[in-house]
Amino acid sequence: MHPFGRIRGREVARLQTLVAGTVLASVSEETGKSIPGAVRISANGAGERQNSYRLDGANNTDPYFQENQSFPFPDALQEFSIQTSNYSASHGNNAGAVVNVVTRSGTNNFHGGAFEYLRDRTFNAKGFFAAEKDYLKRNQYGGFAGGPIKKNSTFFFAGWQRTRITNRASELIRFVPTAAQRQGDFSNCSPACPQLYNPATGLPFVNNQIPSNLWDPSAVKVFAALPTSTLPNGQVTVPRATGQDSNQFVAKVDQQLGANNQLIVRYFIDDFNNASQFLPENILSYTGPSLESDPRSQSLVTGWKRTMSSTLLNESTFGYNRLHTARRPHPEVPSTQDFGIRLPYYPRIPSVSEIRAQGYFNFGDNLEASFPRDSFQFNNKTNWVKGRHGIQFGFELEYQRSEIYNDFRRAGHFISNGQFTRAPGASSGGNALADFLLGRLSTFDHGTGEYKNYRNLYQTYYFQDDFKVSDRVTVNFGARYEPVGPWHDLVGRFQVFDMDAYEKGIKTTQFADAPPGLFFRGDPGIPEDGTLPDRNNLSGRFGFAWDVTGDGKTSIRGGGGMFYDTHLQGDYNNGGVNAPPWSIRVNVENSTTLVGPLSDPYRPRSDFNALVHDYEDKDTIIGAPNAPFPRPVLVESFDEVFNTPLTYNYNLAFEREISTGWMARAAYVGSTATQGRASISLNPAIYTPGGPVNNPQARRRLPEYSGINNFTQDRSSQYHSMQLTLNRRYASGFTVNTNYTLSDLQGTIGGPELVPYFHPDYDSIVDTLRYGRLGDMRRHRFVTSWVYDIPGPTEGGWSHAIGGWQVTGIYQWQSGQPYTITSGVDNAGWGLGDNRGIRTGQPLEPPSGSDPTVWFNAAAFAVNPNGSFGETLRGEFFGPHRQTVDMGLFKRFNFSNSLNLQFRAEFFNLLNTVNFNNPGTTVNQPATFGRITAAQDPRIMQFGLTFLF
Repeated sequence: MHPFGRIRGREVARLQTLVAGTVLASVSEETGKSIPGAVRISANGAGERQNSYRLDGANNTDPYFQENQSFPFPDALQEFSIQTSNYSASHGNNAGAVVNVVTRSGTNNFHGGAFEYLRDRTFNAKGFFAAEKDYLKRNQYGGFAGGPIKKNSTFFFAGWQRTRITNRASELIRFVPTAAQRQGDFSNCSPACPQLYNPATGLPFVNNQIPSNLWDPSAVKVFAALPTSTLPNGQVTVPRATGQDSNQFVAKVDQQLGANNQLIVRYFIDDFNNASQFLPENILSYTGPSLESDPRSQSLVTGWKRTMSSTLLNESTFGYNRLHTARRPHPEVPSTQDFGIRLPYYPRIPSVSEIRAQGYFNFGDNLEASFPRDSFQFNNKTNWVKGRHGIQFGFELEYQRSEIYNDFRRAGHFISNGQFTRAPGASSGGNALADFLLGRLSTFDHGTGEYKNYRNLYQTYYFQDDFKVSDRVTVNFGARYEPVGPWHDLVGRFQVFDMDAYEKGIKTTQFADAPPGLFFRGDPGIPEDGTLPDRNNLSGRFGFAWDVTGDGKTSIRGGGGMFYDTHLQGDYNNGGVNAPPWSIRVNVENSTTLVGPLSDPYRPRSDFNALVHDYEDKDTIIGAPNAPFPRPVLVESFDEVFNTPLTYNYNLAFEREISTGWMARAAYVGSTATQGRASISLNPAIYTPGGPVNNPQARRRLPEYSGINNFTQDRSSQYHSMQLTLNRRYASGFTVNTNYTLSDLQGTIGGPELVPYFHPDYDSIVDTLRYGRLGDMRRHRFVTSWVYDIPGPTEGGWSHAIGGWQVTGIYQWQSGQPYTITSGVDNAGWGLGDNRGIRTGQPLEPPSGSDPTVWFNAAAFAVNPNGSFGETLRGEFFGPHRQTVDMGLFKRFNFSNSLNLQFRAEFFNLLNTVNFNNPGTTVNQPATFGRITAAQDPRIMQFGLTFLF
């Protein structure tokens, strides 16, 4: 029985979801910044980026996303364990689960195998929303072997797996200008266009005809590059294909030095390649994800375990992890220059970031970038048994580097939304294609790139005492110290805003063009990294276990602890490095005085010449003392002290062996999270009752600035759960593990700002609208997994036909995810967004006769009125529940005691249950509001052969 034989996609990280108290939040599909497949879970209410992953005793957590780096394939693993509560003080750095994975080692016997698994559209079901089956073809094959290099002393293990995936990606639906519209004729639109107005004069276009002398030359070139359509509404279908190729290799050597010393060295690499989805014959296929990428994850671990005496054991581990990802556009993509768009600078590789007519067409994608990060780790752990005490103490040092070299925004973002061809003063009407043809931009965003050189040294020191009070009572005490500071950028890419200094007109000494109140490294009183480190992170752990009856069959266990979430994501403060002087960015919305036409967006500005530079000379302007600060300036600032998020976990459990091999457990598990990370706006728009709610920039208190976002640590959450488990350990060919979790998770963590900090009703609005059910909450969750060896003959001719069969399965059921009804319109007027909807009095239930995709009655809600934040609560409603049955049927053909062949047939979502995603929840998006538009995978089948020796 292979312990990992029931995993969907053979992705070991998915085993996390089988444990009580865990909820699958998402599975990463990122191909440009990391390798896809990272499994993000919430464990006992903790955030999905608050888990710790270990591989052979060293950290295996991606410092950029704070999620698991690649794990080796299942055949290369010996052990997988997950702890979600009551773990020792030796574990920490994060507030969620601790996942430990151990690779296989060689033994005195030579052993190994080869395998291949196949998925093909022939065997799969059609998705609920798909017109036909997917075109997936997935081949996974490889081999592994282990054995002695020198008997009783030196052993090796090595393995390789390749995964090749091809598929036809979901087709895109876009709307291109018709032949008439390409000639400026909007008189016969489908659906009908409203009366269009000349934004220069305010007069209507006669018969909705736009004269050619008003056409923007770059817009004309874009229209010419678009495919044509024969349909009256201009609809076109954009085909795309995917291709991915991954190679994993792992090698491990174990060395036994006498009876008391054991050494290991292990190396693992996951080399991934993602092909571009861009088709040169169709420019509309140039949209995310269309980039080529080749992320590579590597891990090296050396370990030394020394038995110093019968009561003293020491373990030392050195680890090095590296994840380097690089992405680039297809060599045949068009560029901003191809359309004659005049900019002061461009990306290194000619390309397009975004050109869009809202609601019609768009093309462009992320630009060339690389995201290298690595870490050096050393930890030492000593275990000492002294009388009734099991003492453990140690430390861990980890030096992390996380860097970004990204041409982000250098090609510019150009968006038209139809607002300029509306009637003067109107809040609706207009046409985005007409705006685009005129070159009128509702959004123009252009920057010199995104760069980081982050460093941090994480330190941990701990002590744990497991004290055996008596033969029936054990008490655990632990303490852990984790001082931590923010990321240290080698160049000092951060900003600090001081309102008092702004009001006094005090300016930085570092950059001549910076507005008052904005400061940087080197200014008096500014910390080296923008905020002071947190040196007070001393946490305690406590636990106990009581053998109630003295026969080892009934126990009560409990405990509690403090858990600091010390590790920051590598994309922390991305907004700050995307602002002057670290990125010379012009970001303008809804303005005719700060942005020109598509062909020459800098026309009305005076800073074009100051921004002109060749790519090779970008460092002469980015971060330079004379760097320009185009107004309005975006700011990401820090609190004075960098407080570390802190979670208190606590639990109490009753366990009973109800029959031989059967263990039942009932537990209360709770947590309280404090000092959660968020940001507040120091420069919101100012709303005046009865006044306007549009153009927030014109209503800001500090006109030189756009958003001033200040990082804070003031969010919180509360988690309560009942967790029931029933397990039968493997015996007589059968094992089963079952758990049920009833939980509640509420708080303010992860929620939007919604209301300005100085609002007179701030506290009541926060308590009413910002506080609520969090997205990782699932009220009910039930999971059971099993392995059953079907009885049959083990010898003779019949054994080949009816012997050696095994059935495995996983059943999961969970209630729906909370969702919030939002307005989609910032009628509150503060420029912070996320306004809530209001109730209309109509019933929530879908109208009679609605199809299953209509989840609620859209007429039950409306947009909030001006000056109102709305009334719907956070997480007030629940989406569809989900249930899946995954099963495997295995047949073993034994040729000898050490030689066998396994056939595997695996069925994921065996019953082809339609598991809907949540509905659209934004009131002013009527096409999707209240309606479900996507679902999880239909039934997928996989067949495999494994040869073992």
